[in-house]
Amino acid sequence: MIRPLIVFVAGCLFAITPMYAADKPVKVFILAGQSNMEGKARNALLDYQATDEKTKDLFAHLRKDDKWVVRDDVFIKFLDRKGPLTIGYGSPGCTGVELEFGTAMGNHFDQPVLLIKAAWGGHSLYKLFRSPSAGLPEALLQKDLDEAQKRVTQDNEKNKKDTPLPTIEEIKKDYGSSYRNMLAEVKSVQENYAKLFPELEG
Repeated sequence: MIRPLIVFVAGCLFAITPMYAADKPVKVFILAGQSNMEGKARNALLDYQATDEKTKDLFAHLRKDDKWVVRDDVFIKFLDRKGPLTIGYGSPGCTGVELEFGTAMGNHFDQPVLLIKAAWGGHSLYKLFRSPSAGLPEALLQKDLDEAQKRVTQDNEKNKKDTPLPTIEEIKKDYGSSYRNMLAEVKSVQENYAKLFPELEG
């Protein structure tokens, strides 16, 4: 059974959620945000910098035997990808903050570490990542509704269509959608961690 306790630490780095697998605690960190959290550092660039004489010392703690370290004590789930922490868990062909952050946490804790990354580029923190406790901005809701109805009305007139006008409830659904998706991602990992990461089962 996994018993989560989420504590927010800073900005879009959320943590620590203790989970229990095979009667041992696992430190769980939630990395959430926009494109910068997705990770945009090209793997090809990292490969070059890790072997160039001028910069390779900066990457020495992430390398062993001229290869990238694959951690056996830090694991990551990023949407449809999962596995031991190494490079490549950012946007396709890229790496993000999870590499250094996960390495630091793995070195710090004696327990296994699990990173759950929920990041979508271009998703507004104010609107899509809005938490329920922030409430809904009533003035903006009406503005969004007016603009959405205007667009549909113009499209109907131009293309001789009869598309129903958006409702206020439809507008409200967008607010907090990425926040809810983040929570759904965390819940999914919580419920399926043994299948996703059998290594954590001992």
